[in-house]
Amino acid sequence: MAKSRKVIITCAVTGSIHTPSMSPHLPVTASEIADAAIGAAEAGAAGVHLHARNPKDGRPDQSPEAFAPFLKVIKQRSNVVVNITTGGGMGMTVEQRVAPAATFKPEIASLNMGTMNFGLFPMLQRQKEFKYDWEKPYIEGTRAGTILIGSSRERVGFDRTVSLPAMREIASKALSLFPALARTRIMRCYSGFRPYCPDHLPVIGADPRIAGVFHAVGHEGAGIGLAPATGRLVVQLLTGEATTVDPTPYSPVRFIDERIST
Repeated sequence: MAKSRKVIITCAVTGSIHTPSMSPHLPVTASEIADAAIGAAEAGAAGVHLHARNPKDGRPDQSPEAFAPFLKVIKQRSNVVVNITTGGGMGMTVEQRVAPAATFKPEIASLNMGTMNFGLFPMLQRQKEFKYDWEKPYIEGTRAGTILIGSSRERVGFDRTVSLPAMREIASKALSLFPALARTRIMRCYSGFRPYCPDHLPVIGADPRIAGVFHAVGHEGAGIGLAPATGRLVVQLLTGEATTVDPTPYSPVRFIDERIST
């Protein structure tokens, strides 16, 4: 007989992806969201993940004023753990997304670590009629996806601070090539580290110290452009085929100290 184990259940009662026309059971008003959250707690959920909506048309609403009515009721009627979203909804600024969590300081707040490029437009294949004018543009507006623009190279050690001058320069050059971008909104910016080697060549090949370890790293800022050639070379090295290019300059051996290689 399998040993039983404890399970933590959390319930997202309304979210921001679905629209009111998709289901009559989607909680929209403060009382509906509160009742859904309390019902989830009574059914066994330890936590509830909360979004807010405009009670008139169901549009996602990330204002603290929209959260306040149902947060108070949930706390009064249950001891469920409250998790306030910082994802909000599409088109919201970072400041708008974090405002409710910063205001109410819940036990937990969500943090989206992955892409925010939601492609909701396939829902239009199922949903043909809409109750509110905002719904169809909200869903169809994601068909084009997001645009990634970059980037810069700065020798600043391990400082990951985003450079505003670099952002302005990137935006300026992007607008000069694609003027239509002037009507778009910046969703996020980020910085990181570019892995590169002293000789500015990537490291591709088997690690002679550890069986089964194969390196394909250190492309600096050219990883995307060099990906097809790197993939082909990796396959050729792994299968023993004749290589298209001489792999010697990229071998990990060039950086392994002979004193510790054995």
